Amino acid sequence: MKPVSPFTISIKEKGDKTVDQFVPIISQVGFPIVVSLYLLYRIETKLDMVVQSIQNLPERMRERT
Repeated sequence: MKPVSPFTISIKEKGDKTVDQFVPIISQVGFPIVVSLYLLYRIETKLDMVVQSIQNLPERMRERT
């Protein structure tokens, strides 16, 4: 019987399929690539917030005058 790591058990208990998909990716392409993709995703969400703030700026400026 193949030993199962505690990390695999905790993933399956949570039922999070996205994390379950990342484990093979990390082992195949390497940790730096996965970290880079994660950071790009985080930056994208921050940029969306900046774009929304810029789009709301003219309306907020009109309210102040």
